[in-house]
Amino acid sequence: MKTVIAAIVACVVVGVGAYFLFGSNESSGEEEAVLGEGETVTAEQAEAAVRELVELDGSTLNAAIFANSEDALSNLVDIAPSFVADAAVVGDFYLVFDSKQVLYRPSTNKVVQIVPVVRPEETEPIAEAETIDEVEVATTSVSEVGE
Repeated sequence: MKTVIAAIVACVVVGVGAYFLFGSNESSGEEEAVLGEGETVTAEQAEAAVRELVELDGSTLNAAIFANSEDALSNLVDIAPSFVADAAVVGDFYLVFDSKQVLYRPSTNKVVQIVPVVRPEETEPIAEAETIDEVEVATTSVSEVGE
């Protein structure tokens, strides 16, 4: 149980640390739109653009989620870290590679967030519980208690 708690705490600490380390990559000035109104980008195009913007060391793309509506955006909260989901807008792609999670905004061709993928450390398997036959059970009869 201590290992599980330690793994959870480590994931939270690394996630929060990554948020403050990487922060938001958005520029503070006006962003120029790259896509025209009504234009869309495929998942393959988003992956190619992200690979040009972010060093991924040959990482495999494991998931690409397109937030194409407010409903899809609200579902992103269940999948992505909360600070990534909070930064997402309709039209963004959330891409999960082997080592990084990337929030990409095709409308401006900008990476909004980069977060490392944190996997819990492997732990030793839990030993099988002992059966009642293996445990010495202390019993006291009712007559012994009253004496």
